[in-house]
Amino acid sequence: MTGPTRSHGRKSIKATLRPRALMEDRPTLKDAFNARVITLFPELFPGVLGGSLTGRALDQGLWQLHPIDLRRFGEGKHRNVDDTPAGGGAGMVLRPDIMARAIDQAMAMGDGPIIYLSPRGRPFTQAMAKDLAKMPGATFICGRFEGLDERVIEHYRIQEVSLGDFVLTGGEIAAQAVLDATVRLIPGVLGNAESTEEESFSNGLLEHPQYTRPATWQGHDIPAILTSGNHKAIADWRRDMAEKITKERRPDLWDKFNQDYALQPVARILDCNRLQVLNSGMGGRDMNELKHTGYYSTEAADLTAFRAVVEDNCTAGDVPHAAEVVKNIPVYQASDLDLVNPAARQSVMAEWANVLLNGSGVLAVRGAYADTSSIDAATDIFHNIIASEAAAGGGADHFAAAGSNARIWNVVEKLCHASPEVFARYFGNLAISAVCEAWLGPGYQMTAQVNLVRPGGAAQTCHRDYHLGFMTPEQAAKFPAHIHRLSPLLTLQGAIAHVDMPVESGPTKLLPFSQRYDAGYMAYTRADFADYFDANCVQVPLSKGDALFFSPALFHAAGSNFSQYINRMANLIQISSPMGIAMESMDRAAMSRKLFGALRGMDDLSKDEVAAAIAACADGYAFPTSLDRDPPVGGLAPATMADLMHHALEESWSEAQLNDALSAQSQRRWGH
Repeated sequence: MTGPTRSHGRKSIKATLRPRALMEDRPTLKDAFNARVITLFPELFPGVLGGSLTGRALDQGLWQLHPIDLRRFGEGKHRNVDDTPAGGGAGMVLRPDIMARAIDQAMAMGDGPIIYLSPRGRPFTQAMAKDLAKMPGATFICGRFEGLDERVIEHYRIQEVSLGDFVLTGGEIAAQAVLDATVRLIPGVLGNAESTEEESFSNGLLEHPQYTRPATWQGHDIPAILTSGNHKAIADWRRDMAEKITKERRPDLWDKFNQDYALQPVARILDCNRLQVLNSGMGGRDMNELKHTGYYSTEAADLTAFRAVVEDNCTAGDVPHAAEVVKNIPVYQASDLDLVNPAARQSVMAEWANVLLNGSGVLAVRGAYADTSSIDAATDIFHNIIASEAAAGGGADHFAAAGSNARIWNVVEKLCHASPEVFARYFGNLAISAVCEAWLGPGYQMTAQVNLVRPGGAAQTCHRDYHLGFMTPEQAAKFPAHIHRLSPLLTLQGAIAHVDMPVESGPTKLLPFSQRYDAGYMAYTRADFADYFDANCVQVPLSKGDALFFSPALFHAAGSNFSQYINRMANLIQISSPMGIAMESMDRAAMSRKLFGALRGMDDLSKDEVAAAIAACADGYAFPTSLDRDPPVGGLAPATMADLMHHALEESWSEAQLNDALSAQSQRRWGH
């Protein structure tokens, strides 16, 4: 038997309370998109839908159309369906009780949303058409007169959809347009399904130009690239043209495309099931070892793959808001940017987010402080703090040889206490806030440390920063691969220049694109990666009032100050995501005291079980803390509350000893 039996065909019968006179002639077909259209003019359907591909698909049963005559549900001799608007006014309104009868009939004929074609509805988009095409069907209400009683819309949870900012005499034309856009996406309707992938709006862009024979017409030739046979070059040309046309003709779409493009890689980075590195990560190959382990190792880091990632180029076309591109670093002129208008500001922020995530990973803002008086005032305060802390025997840079640098920890709090007025002017900066929000969203947490590097100050070795960057390779290797991709999304590195910083003063050395190498937290400590960084890093000179921002995953290092007279001072800001701390606060020290007393007498628990209990109770993260009182000892970070718990158990401390240690730690961290 080649076909289904008659009892297993596509015809479907459903129970209904409708009179036989109201039954539609055509039965419902299984697996076909079922469109019900409630209208006062059923004779207008199928209209244009009966021709071409949609008409052929209708005949083939790929979709069904059921016009429902609203007039048949009307009342009185003339089958009235409308009445005057409550509260007075011109025109008539479709009655809710009559429309409800038509909707009930439509719902009995098939499933799917109810859509009311209305000028006040959400704009219809290609994405909506794609969603509709995946549904079993839909009911379309064609409005007339002054519209539909609001109670019907609320009762049936009707979706209002608009074709645009204009008004038609009725919803029939709009319904046919929506159906045409939807039906053509149903599998089997178009001969080549791939053709829908390159159409306007399918990827957020308008479609590229199309050409066909003859090769020359009226003196106009087909672009040579389209006849070259180079498929990659053709694809690149089409993409470039689509972007160009969209930018010129639909700036609203172009801005949205840039915003969406900036966010797309975040989903890819967090996709734990797709352990194939984007932008090469570990060389762009399928990482079989990650499929089984999901972890990175120092040994697995691949310098060849790393080079393939970083040996890229940033062009002016990649960063349309930038004033210029210097050594693959986009440089923006703050005075050229509109950071007041919300739409313009968002467009700039979307570009910055894309630069930090997918592009160079670093950007500079010239003239971030057009008026540098707040810079000068803050500089005076910082010099006073450095002098007072040095006189008190502190204030050295924990990460540099004594005397070569000076560092002020917790600058944000200290500046605010020293002069709230200067603080307000210094941090009330639109360019600084826009970059922070572009990467971390509103509610970001500002922290900062001022660094003063005197002539002769040596360079740092290359590194990554916060959070995994403050760990040893052995510690970082314990975190799964997706955390290595997530960690850089939680913070942003920056530097505000307090003096002119030419290259000889040692501004930050940077390796553009290196933030895209997923295994970078395991790689930067290797000598071959460090050598490559030293040979290929770049530096951008900064003037007082300029700012530099980069992903914490970017390979970077402070440069050597080989000038004779420049005391390089920069405020090194580290901005954190508001989601980087817990939503609830709790007294973990008190919890740890209680748990410690219990664990001392529980010999039946294994070492791993004890560790799990401590992890659920004690604070296992060293930050935030006061690095003045709680400097790193023998590592890159102070001991945590969890570390104290483990040490106390290993050394068989008394409860009093642990209590004293926790109190001392709280005093160091919080001052209480």
